[in-house]
Formats: sequence, C-alpha cells, structure tokens
Amino acid sequence: MRAAVLGEHGEPLAIDDVERPEPAPDQVVVETEACGICRSDWHA
Repeated sequence: MRAAVLGEHGEPLAIDDVERPEPAPDQVVVETEACGICRSDWHA
C-alpha cells in the first residue's frame, strides 16, 4: 500500500510503498480514502 511518510523533521513528505499492517485481535485497520494536512503542520 502507499503511504505519505515523514522521514525527518523539516524534510518533505515522501510517498512510499509500505506493507499493510496486520492488526492484533483487538485492533482494526482503517482504509483512508482522503485526508488533509494542517498548514501549520506542513510548515513544521
């Protein structure tokens, strides 16, 4: 699956292929179709 990954503070987000997480018996994995990033977080 693809994920936006912040590797280091101050660096741009990278779109990487990552393995799909396996939830524990008391957890769930939620598929996100869209999201937003707060502008202040983006500048941080």
